[in-house]
Amino acid sequence: MWERWNSYTVKDGFGDVNMNSFNHYAYGAVHEWVMRHICEIRLTAPGGKEICFAIEPDTRLKFVNSSLITPYGKVESNWEVADDKIIWHISAPANTRICVKIPTGYCCNNATEKLPCGSYDLVLTPETKGK
Repeated sequence: MWERWNSYTVKDGFGDVNMNSFNHYAYGAVHEWVMRHICEIRLTAPGGKEICFAIEPDTRLKFVNSSLITPYGKVESNWEVADDKIIWHISAPANTRICVKIPTGYCCNNATEKLPCGSYDLVLTPETKGK
């Protein structure tokens, strides 16, 4: 299977309809990478009974937001850069459990690895060298 990358251009409009699907795998691959690395929401039990949150913050991105609808309700994860900190908001619906993975190079004084359902604002600060 093959198709062209320039299925639509402003200059030429739509290309040959026999080769236009607008379903390039690369678009999905970018989304998958963002959801797996930049702002991960991973269901680790059937239906989303347990949700694991992880991020790999890059301070060149000032704000990242992701969400997912599960049979239990909406799950959210977003973070933003504030001065030298990362403010990370996570939220899981009723009757679920949360697992949190604090990113390497950061510490968080208000989080544990396992949390009950609810909404949390976690403040991540860079670890000091030599600690």
